[in-house]
Amino acid sequence: RDGSPSRTTRGVRDDRKTMMRFTSRYLATTVAVAIAAFSAFATTASATVPPTTPPAAPLDASSTTSPDAPAPTDNGGVEVVQSWALTPASDNANSGTRPFLTYAVTPGDTVKDKVTVYNFGNVPLTLNIYGVDAFNNVDGKFDIRPAADEPVDAGAWVRLDQNLVTVPPRKQITIPVTITIPADATPGDHVGAVVAGVGVQSQNAEGQVINLERRTGTRLYIRVAGDISRSVVVGTVIAEYRHRLLEPFVGGSAHVTYRLENRGNVRVGGKVTIDVTAPFGLAKRTVVFDKIDEILPGQKFELSTDVPNVPALMFGAAKVTFTPAADDSDAPAATSTSSDSFFAPPLGLLLLVLLLIVVLLVLRRRRLGSQPVPAPQETVQG
Repeated sequence: RDGSPSRTTRGVRDDRKTMMRFTSRYLATTVAVAIAAFSAFATTASATVPPTTPPAAPLDASSTTSPDAPAPTDNGGVEVVQSWALTPASDNANSGTRPFLTYAVTPGDTVKDKVTVYNFGNVPLTLNIYGVDAFNNVDGKFDIRPAADEPVDAGAWVRLDQNLVTVPPRKQITIPVTITIPADATPGDHVGAVVAGVGVQSQNAEGQVINLERRTGTRLYIRVAGDISRSVVVGTVIAEYRHRLLEPFVGGSAHVTYRLENRGNVRVGGKVTIDVTAPFGLAKRTVVFDKIDEILPGQKFELSTDVPNVPALMFGAAKVTFTPAADDSDAPAATSTSSDSFFAPPLGLLLLVLLLIVVLLVLRRRRLGSQPVPAPQETVQG
């Protein structure tokens, strides 16, 4: 032999060099992609977005449950229009200038007031006028109980001289209202509404006839004197990460569900802020919602939203903060926060690592397959 490496040995060395170059190339690519992704997302961003549940409009002449609809009756060939409104009355000629029925009372008081019912349509209307309780619905909006629900709070304190009123076309009628405050009424806000409704019949998808009531009215706010407590609490927060499966190297979103609960005895408005961060406070995302008009005493509801452009950096946290609106009271509501963590695996980086492992395994198998099988050695017996 001349001492030069054999062809098989040179082949093995070439395969090793090829494998090392291949491995270093993919490791460099993986590191570069990871650094680029982190650099793209490890910034602080803020946005102001529409709230998941925007503030409810006042229950007054401009907020109705579709009273402006043609009625299925004959009016001499002329289209029948039913349209009406109920507003607080006033002592001057400009009736309805007050937005709501609002009172500050003590237990046992009796309040005398009036409401005005307007018929904007072209046919007489027989309206049922009564008081109902108010609440925050599942979207956090101001809402009123169905007519079938017996009122137990502010709506039960309302009495009218007459509940059924017939209003001629394009006329108005003013009706006295008496509000009697129970002697054992608890301090704080008691919220309801005075509404005017018309019963109508409709058909459901199966063709069955159902009875409906179209209503409009004005809100009723009664504050009973006594110890006042303002407290809105952010309850349970649940956060989960949602990948963009078709774009594994692009950040996904954090889906955040949270509960707001008014544990005080007066209505409180404010705003909600959601902060989403990666470990060590990196890649912070902040979403600030528009103001929530009011959360009524004793009410609680769940809201949810998606915070976009959240990087997948293995773990993250979402913090929900409720900041009450400023007021002139001696007992302002305190800011409340609650948080939750979530798992956000970097699918793009994991896919690259998996691909790299597969390539290394393939190269290892090729290298082992190219090694020569050693020849059997002869045993020399003495």
